[in-house]
Amino acid sequence: MRVSFYLRNPKKKGITAIYASLCYNNKRVIVFPGESIDTNNWIIKKNVNKPKPIPENNGLVKRLYEHEQLYKDVYDNLKKTIHDIIEPQTLKDAIYAITKPTVLIDEKSSKPVTIVEFFQTFVDDCKNEIRKTKDDLILNPNSVKAYKSATNHFIAFQKKQNANYLLTDITQQLIKNYTDYLNSKLALNTSAKYLNVFKALIRYAIEKKLLSPSISSEVIIKVRSEKSDNIFLTEQEIKELMTITEFSTPVYEIVRDYFVIACNTGLRYSDISALTIGNIRGDFFETEQIKLKGKQKTVTKVIIPVLPMLKELLSTMF
Repeated sequence: MRVSFYLRNPKKKGITAIYASLCYNNKRVIVFPGESIDTNNWIIKKNVNKPKPIPENNGLVKRLYEHEQLYKDVYDNLKKTIHDIIEPQTLKDAIYAITKPTVLIDEKSSKPVTIVEFFQTFVDDCKNEIRKTKDDLILNPNSVKAYKSATNHFIAFQKKQNANYLLTDITQQLIKNYTDYLNSKLALNTSAKYLNVFKALIRYAIEKKLLSPSISSEVIIKVRSEKSDNIFLTEQEIKELMTITEFSTPVYEIVRDYFVIACNTGLRYSDISALTIGNIRGDFFETEQIKLKGKQKTVTKVIIPVLPMLKELLSTMF
């Protein structure tokens, strides 16, 4: 069997998933090892697809080799029991049985699982890297936060309904009631976000064999959204914010200051809160933005002019 690794989106700038192509007996299997890389750190030439030989790729190269050996071992073990050509799906299932094992909830007790209980399992499996993206990458922590919020909204919905729903209680009527509840409490786009989480929850329950695959055709979750209005402040309005001197609590003044810095720099709160006097070099901010996608961390140096509006504000903050 020949194992080759390729980029899922080779033309993309930034992080993309890596997939493995397993070829044997004129058959081909695609599996995702759960690895990713910046496209700038990958060599793509005729008959050459591999990570560049640079220090930061050393760990990845080692892991890809281990993945390759695992695939070959699984294939060799299957050949010992299957004395015919191994079907691609059989090989893929055998590999994922090792790399992505499925654990059924309450398998021993066969206890009925409530939706809230499974919501918690859903969140925990995402945090513990058991559930991943379709490309077998670790989920962004911000996505997990949305799942927690979705759990709380469903708990509130149950309380209003005076019910404690099981997974097997998922019907079109339940979906309608939950949709109506979300739409009555939240903006349409926010409601849509939590309905998409509920769809993902159902798919995961099917994957865990806690729901029949037929439910996908039995219930339909209609997700509606609307075009958002982009609200912005003019430079004059931002200056007027700076003229406010009376606050009921010092915290409000700090929030105002951070907001003004964000307006003038485009930095995220997490970047602004980490700024120190050392980040100011003359008339410029110099900072590093860190982004995490999958197992890859990218650090980007950012240089931003310090506009006149900010100079006095920064002098009081640092």
